Amino acid sequence: QEAGVKIFFDNDSIYHGHAQFKYIDSDRVLQLYRKVNDLSGSPMLNTYHNVTMNFELLQWNIDTELITFGSLPGSAESRVDFESVDRYVQSKFESMQGVDAVHPLILVSNYVSFSQEESFSVNDFANYAGFPYTQIQHYLIQLANDGFIFYNHAIDMITVLPKLYNYINAASELGDYDVISFNSVIRSGEYKTGDKHLVNATLNIETKDLNIIGIHSVEVSKNRGVYLYPRNGLIIVKKNRNFIFNGQVLAGRGRLNLFGSDFLFHYEDFKVDLNYIDSVQLSVPVKPIQKDMYNNEILTPVRTVIEAVKGDLRIDHPTNKSGIRKDSFPNFPIFSSHHDSYAYYDRPSIYGGIYNRDIFSFHLQPFQIDSLDNYTGNGLWFAGTFESAGIFPTFNDTLSLQKDYSLGFNRKTPDDGFLIYGGKARYYNDIHLSHGGLKGSGDFEYLSCKASTDDILFLPDSINFYTKSFEISEVVKGVEFPAVKNTETYAHFEPYNDRLDIYKTKSDFDFYRSEGVFSGDLLIRPSGLTGSGIITLDKAEVNANLFTFNANWFGSKSASLEVFDNVRNLAFKANDLKTHIDLKIREGVFYSNGSGSYVELPANQYVSYIDNLRWRMDEEYITLGDEVASAQGSKFVSIHPQQDSLSFIAKAAFYSLKDYIINASGVDSIEV
Repeated sequence: QEAGVKIFFDNDSIYHGHAQFKYIDSDRVLQLYRKVNDLSGSPMLNTYHNVTMNFELLQWNIDTELITFGSLPGSAESRVDFESVDRYVQSKFESMQGVDAVHPLILVSNYVSFSQEESFSVNDFANYAGFPYTQIQHYLIQLANDGFIFYNHAIDMITVLPKLYNYINAASELGDYDVISFNSVIRSGEYKTGDKHLVNATLNIETKDLNIIGIHSVEVSKNRGVYLYPRNGLIIVKKNRNFIFNGQVLAGRGRLNLFGSDFLFHYEDFKVDLNYIDSVQLSVPVKPIQKDMYNNEILTPVRTVIEAVKGDLRIDHPTNKSGIRKDSFPNFPIFSSHHDSYAYYDRPSIYGGIYNRDIFSFHLQPFQIDSLDNYTGNGLWFAGTFESAGIFPTFNDTLSLQKDYSLGFNRKTPDDGFLIYGGKARYYNDIHLSHGGLKGSGDFEYLSCKASTDDILFLPDSINFYTKSFEISEVVKGVEFPAVKNTETYAHFEPYNDRLDIYKTKSDFDFYRSEGVFSGDLLIRPSGLTGSGIITLDKAEVNANLFTFNANWFGSKSASLEVFDNVRNLAFKANDLKTHIDLKIREGVFYSNGSGSYVELPANQYVSYIDNLRWRMDEEYITLGDEVASAQGSKFVSIHPQQDSLSFIAKAAFYSLKDYIINASGVDSIEV
C-alpha cells in the first residue's frame, strides 16, 4: 500500500511522502517501492547526507542496521541516483518550461509570494494558476517526482522544498549551487553483495555511512573541470555530502591528474583532502600554443610524475561551488602539497631505468600550484634537494619544465667544480637534469687528465662523453704519465673500477710533446696509462695490443717495429718482441719472445732470428743481437727467390737505417 515513510537517525531522517509500502512480518523485512509516473516516483529525501535518493527498491531487515537501495528482483541492470539537494542543471531548468507561458517553478514561487504560505492546497493553486484540477495535479506530481515540492496526496496539500528556490536563484545567477550527483549503475554479476537482487548502495543507520558502488565518475565542478573517478566504483558518503574514496582526481581541465587512496571530499569547504597520493601527473599546453575545435589549449603530459604526496585540492571558493564567478576567484583550483614528495627518473625509457629511485631522486619541499585551469608550463617550479646516487654531492635546486616536457633543472657547479663519485674525479660548469638523463657541458678532470665536452652523460656507475679537447699532463714522479693531447675523442669513465677509457674518433693522439703520434685507444688508471694501437716516431711505427706509457718511455710485452725509408717504403720490421723505447735517451731495446720473434729486412731480402736488438734512434742504426761477438750469434736467412734460403750466423751484426746495409761480423760459414 501507499504510505508516507520516515526513518530517523539522531535528528535526521530519510523520508518519502507517498511510497509503495510492504512489510513482511515473517522475515521482519520492510520494503519501499517507487513507481516512476506516480506520486511514489518522487525521490526520497535524506537530510543527514543532504541528498535525494532515486531508486526502485528500498529494503531493510529491521533487526539489522543496514538499509539497501537497488532494483526490483529480476533486473539485469540497476541504476540508483543520489543527487545533492543544492544541485542545479541548466538544461533541466530550460526543458521544464516547455510551451508554458510561465516557468513551473516560477509559477509556484509566485503563488507562495501571493499566498504567503509555503504549504497550500492543490485546489487553491489550481485556481491561482487557472488550470483544471486534474491537469494541475499531473503538473504537481511531476514537480514532486523531480524533488521540487512535497505532495501529500492524503490531504491534497503541497509543501515547497528548498530545491525549488535553489533552481530559481541559480537560473537567475542570484545564488550559488553545485553540480554533484552520485550515479550508480551496476549489472548482474558485476558486484557480489550477497543480496537476492541488485543492490547499489547500503546505509548503515548506526555509523550513518552511505556506501555506494557502481560509480564511474563524479562531476564536482564543471566550470573548474574537476572530476573524480572512484576506484572499483566505490564511495562512502558521510554527513552533508562529505565522502571518502580511492582512485583518481582530474582537475584544471586535465592539467592535474592525481592517483591515490583515502581521499576525503569536504562539501562545505569545497576541497579534497589527499591523504595518500601515489602520483601527481601534470599536463601543460604544448609549445607553440595550439587549440582544439572547442578553443581549448591542447595539453601534453609532463613526463615526470611526482610521488609520495600528501596535500589537498581546493576546488573553488566555498561560496562559489557553481564556479560561475570565476573572475572573482581566479586563483582556483589550488593544489597544495603539505609534506615532502619525490620525483624519480627510473623509467625504462631513461637508459633502461638505470637511475635507481632508492639512490637517485629529487626530494621536493611542500609546494602549491594555483590557477590550475589556466596555468602554463612557465609557472611550474618545485624547490628541493637532489640526490644523485653519489655522482654529485647532495645539493639544493629547483625543478622546472624542460624542453622535453619533463621536470628537471639547469645549473652550474661552483667555481672550483664538484668532486664527483665520492672524490674519484672533478667536474666543472653546466649540469642538466631531464628525462634525457643527467647530463652536462663542461670540463672533466681525472688524475692528470683533463677533457672538455659539450655533452656528457652521468650514470650512477659511469660517465660517457665526446670530447672537444683532451689532455694528459706529464707526471714524472710517483706513478708517471706522459704528455698527451687530442681534440675529438670518446670517453667512458668507470669511477668505481678506477678506469677511464679514451677512444680515438678522428685525429691521432699527440704523444710526448709531438715526439710521437698514437693511433688507437687509451686506458687511464691510478696505476698508469696503457693503450692499444700504433705509435709513430718519425719514420718508425710501433704496434702493440698493450702498451704501457710512462713520462719518457713506453713499452710492451709483445710489439712489432716497422721502420720506413724516406719514401715510406718498409726498410725494417721486427715482430713479436718485448719492447722498451726510451725517448729521453732516444733508444729502443727489444727482446725475443721465442721462435715467433724475428726481424725482416725487406731492402736486403733477409730475415734474422735474434735474441735481442737495440735501436739507436738518433744514430739511425740497429744492433741485431749482442753488440759484442757472442758464441751463439744471430742467424740470417735470405728470402731472395734466386738464393734458395742462403743463410749464415753472425756473432755480431749492425743494420744502418741510412744506407740499409747489414754489417755482419764473426761469420764462420755461409750455407748456400
